[in-house]
Amino acid sequence: MKTEKVRLADLDMVQSRQLCVRVGLDEETVKAYTACFDRLPPIRVFLVDGAKVVVDGNHRVEAARRLDLPEVDAEVKKGTTDEAAEAAALANVGHGKPLSNAEKRTAVDRMLLLHPGRVNRWIARDVSVAPSTVTGRRHALVTAVQLERLSTLYDEDGNEWPQDLDADVKETDAPKVFPGKVHTLDVLEGLALLEDSSLDLVFTDPPYNIGVSYSGTNQDRMPDQAYHDWCAKWFALLRKKLKDTGSLYVMHYPEVCAEWKRELDRLFTFRRWLTWAYPCNVGQSPTNWTRAQRTVLFYTKGATYSFNEHADPQAFRNPNDKRIKRLREGYVDEETGEVVAPQEGVTPYDWWEFDLVKNVSAEKTEWHNQVPLALVQRVVKVSSNEGDLVCDPFMGSGTTAVAAVTCGREWVGFDQEPKSAAVTAERVAAGQ
Repeated sequence: MKTEKVRLADLDMVQSRQLCVRVGLDEETVKAYTACFDRLPPIRVFLVDGAKVVVDGNHRVEAARRLDLPEVDAEVKKGTTDEAAEAAALANVGHGKPLSNAEKRTAVDRMLLLHPGRVNRWIARDVSVAPSTVTGRRHALVTAVQLERLSTLYDEDGNEWPQDLDADVKETDAPKVFPGKVHTLDVLEGLALLEDSSLDLVFTDPPYNIGVSYSGTNQDRMPDQAYHDWCAKWFALLRKKLKDTGSLYVMHYPEVCAEWKRELDRLFTFRRWLTWAYPCNVGQSPTNWTRAQRTVLFYTKGATYSFNEHADPQAFRNPNDKRIKRLREGYVDEETGEVVAPQEGVTPYDWWEFDLVKNVSAEKTEWHNQVPLALVQRVVKVSSNEGDLVCDPFMGSGTTAVAAVTCGREWVGFDQEPKSAAVTAERVAAGQ
């Protein structure tokens, strides 16, 4: 490539950032580059349909802006959009701050979409990841109907490989999942790695498809049908992974749960439509009734399942009633002589009232839309037993993990956002 001076004002930074696999600019890197800018190599620019697109050097461009430089040295080359996308995916493999796991997956996905016929080892070598990572991402993209399942793959020498998409990866290379950890994996990839019929309970509050930003690692805005199709895929996987005695709780807005119910009814046995109501002063609407509830759908895989009805009793509504006092104090059944233990309350109704986790709440983390710990603890106590394995396919802030640990259960979770593992580990260690 030839080197020339390129004006910052002429760079198409919108397209440049779209092509970059980095989640965002790293402030420490920008500061370091600003301090030694004269010693930095030129950025790399592709001319794509007349636009000057940065494929390697976004941090250097930002450093130049902070130094009020009008132009930078650049290696300029004409190319197609696909060529620019590949160059951007491979830009930081050999230099710069190492890519995070999420960023590596983005690079792998891009290379698979650009070169679907290449064997996994070839792409793994280019992106500098384990072959098993490419295998997992290929499966995830095929399952999500973003990538065609090809009959053959080929290597650098043009040799063909068998139809099996895993043929170029040793069995020992396959990623492992185990309890007590949030695995930074896509939900379809992560669930596929779990042993069939291994889960006792699943509780999940998945992405709501309303445009929430998850540090660039998730696309939380799909066409409605694509979103429901995606959900149907992990619903089906959950059925395979739940034990015959297992239970499933899925949370979302009522209108979405109504859309889901037909598919869930096909896979599981419907038990109850639960409502979580949260008293609050937020979200006041000038044109509609203010939303202050979410739905939690309760399903089981089979006819036999755990349900500990007194594990998290709801307070009696009329505690001073003579009959209720008798229940609260315990009594001896006059007919059988059996001692009836004191009863703290009733089996919770299907309408639950828990406050939102607000910024001033003691349990609040940096996470979006955090679910109250007490709500998840109720689910865990009632629908599982000590030692059971609880799973959350979208672990987020780690509330399900904390609920499991505080109730004496095992847990496992997945989340594409790398911060989830760290936040969850910190909360589990603190027990809150």
